[in-house]
Amino acid sequence: MPQQIRSMLELMAAVTTGSGLVNEPAAEDKIIFGSGVSATG
Repeated sequence: MPQQIRSMLELMAAVTTGSGLVNEPAAEDKIIFGSGVSATG
């Protein structure tokens, strides 16, 4: 479970900073997540 939490934090950090979105293999998930964040606030 801790690894999943860490992944979530890293994902949020990547979306917030906007860095690593293209370099990491989970770029698509991060873009979708980022879109949701942008839409909500």
